[in-house]
Amino acid sequence: MYILGILHNGELAGYFGSARELRQGCSLSPYLFVICMNVLSKKIDKAASERKISYYPGCKDMELTHLCFADDLLVFVKGDKQSIVGTLEVFNSFATQSGLHISIEKSTVYMAGIEDDLRAEILREFPFEIGNLPVRYLGLPLLTRKMSKIDYTPLVEKIRSQIQSWSAKHLSFGGRLQLLRSVELNGKKAKVSWSIVCSPKQEGGLGIKPLEMVNKNGRRVSFWHDNWSQLGCLFDKLGQRGIIDLGIQGNSTLGTVLDRDRRRNHRNQLLSQIEEEIRRVRRERVVDMDDIPLWKGKSNTYKTKFNAKETGDQIRQSNSTWDPYPGIWFSGATPKYSFMAWLAVNNRLTTGSLMQRWKGDIDTSCSFCDETVESREHLFFACPYTKEIWEALVGNLMGANFTSNWLELITCITQPPYNAVVSFILRYIFQATVHTIWCERNRRRHGENRTPKELILKRLDITMRNRLSTLKRNGVRRFEDGLCIWFATRRNS
Repeated sequence: MYILGILHNGELAGYFGSARELRQGCSLSPYLFVICMNVLSKKIDKAASERKISYYPGCKDMELTHLCFADDLLVFVKGDKQSIVGTLEVFNSFATQSGLHISIEKSTVYMAGIEDDLRAEILREFPFEIGNLPVRYLGLPLLTRKMSKIDYTPLVEKIRSQIQSWSAKHLSFGGRLQLLRSVELNGKKAKVSWSIVCSPKQEGGLGIKPLEMVNKNGRRVSFWHDNWSQLGCLFDKLGQRGIIDLGIQGNSTLGTVLDRDRRRNHRNQLLSQIEEEIRRVRRERVVDMDDIPLWKGKSNTYKTKFNAKETGDQIRQSNSTWDPYPGIWFSGATPKYSFMAWLAVNNRLTTGSLMQRWKGDIDTSCSFCDETVESREHLFFACPYTKEIWEALVGNLMGANFTSNWLELITCITQPPYNAVVSFILRYIFQATVHTIWCERNRRRHGENRTPKELILKRLDITMRNRLSTLKRNGVRRFEDGLCIWFATRRNS
């Protein structure tokens, strides 16, 4: 048991005994661990700066001596006895100060580029377990050379399989959308083509950037693919044949071309223009200055600062604005509801009529009524069952404009004839209802217990109340009267 004291206003205010020590799982443990490991980290770096430890080859410029993880410490030193002794002295000093001892018997040493005699001497004097390279750590091999694509492949495939598992089992549609913003998956047959998914929301997509667009950067000036001359992208003009005609490799940079003494004449006018551009840039070239990449932005302006959105807009082909955009992607919407509504508007929900196209001998009937073919228009909200739910929710809210026709509803939520608050309520409850009905439909098709209509209405009512309460609590002033408006429409329901 430890005896502890408290300083109050700079004076010792007595002692008290601890009831128990820190145990595994205590919320303080990670913080204390980080504090202790920071001390050890500083001691190792200090030993390297005082030359008690020699840097591992290639690590001196980065001043890299170690990597610290939750369970392991990787120390990189030169393969000589002095560095090993210096490292052990740091561990012993740290143990004296903290009481945390490193078990040498459980430690493993990996050696590369060391003569056999020195290797044997080190193992004789120090009780390390010997390890052989390559060895995998955190999914990647530890190598003495630069890693290749093959070395990364097992980890990438493992991450890909985990992500695919998460997207299928644990994430909602909104969660999958958030995941897709940073990771591109190779899944099964897609509901919507990837080109549409990668277009902005205003044009009917999800605003996800494809990898080939995200990964572009201006670190190097490519002779064939960058716009370094007034002729634009040379590869687009000449193609693969141009590489042969000009005698310049496809991966050449502008600098390598300018460094060569080129004196070529061509019968082709475009090739002659390119040779003239090369000579012009060579004359204007300042050898001792680095290239400054300029990024094309709006209105054909060029900037030194990279803007992903503006650059992406220049790369892709713009499409016309998607009409239903305001009714699907609006401020205050819930992502999983918006995503479900987006699928429904694009008619990509696997309704009976859609499944019939893929497989003829399948049950296409409606799960709520006796309709033989379930279509999007029938499910939302021509079906007597779902129409009753929709009318009970928004009949009073929409008044004379009430409709259960799908196309009329999409027009109404896109260009609502109401004020801002009523428009938000209509759009939000529309998306929540589409999501709820679709989930209930799937439960019924898979043989699960049916949710009573009254309970569905109650849940949707609570969902709307909670959303309006959250917006009001977050200080969105225009929704202060939202709850009052919603309650007023629910009096006769």
